[in-house]
Amino acid sequence: MPELQGLVAYPSEPKEIGSTIKAGLEALQEQTGRSRLKSWEENEIAGYFIDTPILKNIDEGNVLVADITRLNFNLGQ
Repeated sequence: MPELQGLVAYPSEPKEIGSTIKAGLEALQEQTGRSRLKSWEENEIAGYFIDTPILKNIDEGNVLVADITRLNFNLGQ
């Protein structure tokens, strides 16, 4: 299996969704050692529009995982 690299996006509320997804990312890394998936919270966004580093991670990755069960106005276009 190729190394997973990309972005995992999810809403900031409710917090249980984010904590569950982050625990899953940690477990995936521990079990496979081959994952370079980043949560949207791991992006260095200080001084940038939030979409700039997020779009960069999407473009450079080979996978995008997103929880879209709730409408999020940050997703825009």
